[in-house]
Amino acid sequence: MSSRKPFWIGAPAVFVVAMGVITVSAESTYRGKVFLGVGGGSVPLPEDDRYASKYGIQIARVPIGSTADKAGLKVGDTVVSIDGAEWAHEEIRLSRSFGKAGDKAVPGEMVNLLVLRASEGEGTPQVDSIDLPLVAYPRTANEQGGTPTNAEIRPDLVDHTPAYEALCRKLIDRFVLDDDCHDLLERIDRTQRYPDPDRLALVRYVHRDPFKQEVISREVIDAIATHERDDTHFWVDHAWSVLFFGDSARPPASPQFVGGDLEAHLDHIVAVLNDAAELNAKAFADLDEAAIGMILDHQVGLFDAFIGFKMLSYDDDRDRQSGYVQLLDYAGRVHVALLLQQAATAQCLVDPVFLGSLQKAIEDSGADVGADIVRERDTPHGRIRITGTGRQRHVDDCAVLIDLGGDDVYANNQGGSMPGTIPTAVLVDFAGDDAYETLRPHAQGSGHLGTGILLDLAGNDSYIGRRFVQGTAFFGVGMLIDEQGDDTYRCGEMAQGVGHWGYGLLTDHAGRDRYEAHVVAQGVGLPGGYGLLHDGGSEGDHYYCKGSQASGYGTAGVFEGWGQGVGFGYRPYASGGVGLLFDAGGPDRVEGGNFSQGGGYFYGVGILYNGGGSPDRYIGSRWAQGWSAHQAAGIMIEAGGNDHYTTRYAVAQGCAWDEGNALFIDEAGDDVYEGGGFSHGAAAMNGWSIFLELGGSDTYRYTDQARAGGNSYHGGTSLSFFVDAGGDEDDYPQRTNHRIESKGTHSIFVDLPGSIEEALEEQVIEALAGSEANASPTE
Repeated sequence: MSSRKPFWIGAPAVFVVAMGVITVSAESTYRGKVFLGVGGGSVPLPEDDRYASKYGIQIARVPIGSTADKAGLKVGDTVVSIDGAEWAHEEIRLSRSFGKAGDKAVPGEMVNLLVLRASEGEGTPQVDSIDLPLVAYPRTANEQGGTPTNAEIRPDLVDHTPAYEALCRKLIDRFVLDDDCHDLLERIDRTQRYPDPDRLALVRYVHRDPFKQEVISREVIDAIATHERDDTHFWVDHAWSVLFFGDSARPPASPQFVGGDLEAHLDHIVAVLNDAAELNAKAFADLDEAAIGMILDHQVGLFDAFIGFKMLSYDDDRDRQSGYVQLLDYAGRVHVALLLQQAATAQCLVDPVFLGSLQKAIEDSGADVGADIVRERDTPHGRIRITGTGRQRHVDDCAVLIDLGGDDVYANNQGGSMPGTIPTAVLVDFAGDDAYETLRPHAQGSGHLGTGILLDLAGNDSYIGRRFVQGTAFFGVGMLIDEQGDDTYRCGEMAQGVGHWGYGLLTDHAGRDRYEAHVVAQGVGLPGGYGLLHDGGSEGDHYYCKGSQASGYGTAGVFEGWGQGVGFGYRPYASGGVGLLFDAGGPDRVEGGNFSQGGGYFYGVGILYNGGGSPDRYIGSRWAQGWSAHQAAGIMIEAGGNDHYTTRYAVAQGCAWDEGNALFIDEAGDDVYEGGGFSHGAAAMNGWSIFLELGGSDTYRYTDQARAGGNSYHGGTSLSFFVDAGGDEDDYPQRTNHRIESKGTHSIFVDLPGSIEEALEEQVIEALAGSEANASPTE
């Protein structure tokens, strides 16, 4: 009997030395990642007795807060050596792992930089020798500080495991991968030991344990799927469960107001605005007026830098970079919990019971409901206005605007809060085919340093905007709720359910809808935020997120996307949030550019869920349909139907990269998968991927399945699981039905003649993996 310990029991005490990259033991001095910040291209060097290198790295940018920044390096300087290295070739590789200087992985260790200063006029260029300690990742603690374990965050979920976990464990044991799995899990876990202030507990939890990806995704999805449609208070309560994962507390809901005359209802609205304003003031109490002004001044620079560079340390505008780094520091002083309480207070104004009571009070008052303005009242926190049933064009900004009907045009704040004047904004439209159109940001249910709610109860509506519209939040809560109709949503970027230090929600309950955006849209969680696009209808919808920004990889004919259920951070300065695209069903078309459709990037979590049994079509680009990159987790779950998955380039359908986890599940149907290269359950650079096809006769094209390998960033290994358990005959380019194979470091391919549960009970695994032909030795 083997004395090997199964990989899921305990954790290894010591890492190994692999591929020339030194890793560390659990007892060592690991204190997080290093922010070197030496960025630029290699250049040939003039011969000089002061250094031995033939090539150096000419500095193109100096990221704020990096080791290079602390060393006083300037653009144009050339690093000719680190710790005495002699660079004889043009390809200089300090380390493939971002933030490491050679084999040094410990902040605080001393490093020597030999720098050829940029020449100023004639004369011999100066060569400086600089000794200084390596700097840790920005905004991370210098000491661990007791980051809670998963068991401490959610002890109730310790025993919640999916059926395929037992299958994976059996295969890991069968192919003698226990030690490597210990090592991989330890590597992933240690990335969570020194979080920045924006790291969410849910992100830490899901990223640490690949087998908890579905457990948590289902918890979030099931809560949405089973909520009562008339329960408007659900949405803020749900956001709390995501943003404060593991915290059983919830923001208290304000009591309903029923009865009384019209003036009494207006009095109640004033009281709600007052209470919400008080909570808003408390949320920002730790920031003075100058800090608030600084946030407002630099928010556009932060967004533009991400749109342009993605990795903020690549921004060569030093003034802009300095501004948004300061903004990120201020973010930690904002009390997001109080912003959620503000939203919970404001939600009582869109409660169906209150609105019904308000309608009755208007009728009983004898007011002319056909008038342009039925009632109006000014408050310290903005205007309250009730308008009639005729067609109107609304241009005045309001704290509360209630329109009783008509085909209206909205060109005002449209339920968007306004810092300094309207901390809480609510718009309710009872009926009509309405047009919501704006050129300015933070409108159409946008929480901009506050709460914004737009509720449209009926009609085929059109929503058009540019940036931060249609259910978005920046230090606040923004919600767009559309109850009925075939609606159209069009925008540029940062829209359609985006949460940024807060909660952004776009929920459309019925109809055949079109969601069109260019980039960063449709269920996106940025630092400190939860972004949700929820479509509750089953008629069939169209989602599009690409078309304006060229691929950052320089790939011809490919666009960026960054949407459709994506959580991402501002690498390397701020961890990402949680993004979810939830579609209840119907024959949908979902098309996105690079980094779209259920993905996580830099300590973010992204989920795409599609329910029902209709045939859906997914079109991605590079990184699509259940993916992760750079210490993140991405999940895609398709409930059924004969679906078609494709990509305009490659890298799709369950792939994990750089200490990331990915999960792809298709539950039923005869599906077609068109991948390319790194697709169909692939993992590299200490990634862990799980691809599950659970029913139907499926077709796989253009790539092999369960690709694994390439771990030059960190050493160690990766792990990819590809499992087709439908039982029907499938079509593979290279693989064979009803086989189990292990290749690479480490690839596990599984095609079962029946379900996973049947395979576990009937010893099918032993039979399919038992022969030498089916179990290729690992490399």
